[in-house]
Amino acid sequence: MKEKEILEEIKKISKEIGFEIDKEIYRGFYYSKNHLRDIIYSGFYKGKSAILKFYDDPRITNEAEALEDFNKNNQSNFLVAPQVYENGVITPQSGWFIAERIPKDFKNLEAASDAKSRKWLFDLFLEYRKNFP
Repeated sequence: MKEKEILEEIKKISKEIGFEIDKEIYRGFYYSKNHLRDIIYSGFYKGKSAILKFYDDPRITNEAEALEDFNKNNQSNFLVAPQVYENGVITPQSGWFIAERIPKDFKNLEAASDAKSRKWLFDLFLEYRKNFP
């Protein structure tokens, strides 16, 4: 899809399902800046802080289904993922979902620069291995 088509689809989806867009928070591309892969907006859904992610990937994918499967099979209270509130598939390569907003104090999985961060990352990895061998 072209960027204009994606933005029109996002407006349509938001209106139909009642997602109140606050602002754009992310854009991802593939191959070049001419190929928009995904776009994420922060906003509100049924009174809750949430995000709307629209994806148009060159590969066959269903991001919402993968996230829901992770949450369904996850037994950990430490290794968690956002809940999906609504989703839709447009084509085998594109779709959208509304999910719970990740808290601002979320610790991103980046290279650990100090001992405390390395321990947290190691504990997270062990939790992942225990729950998803």
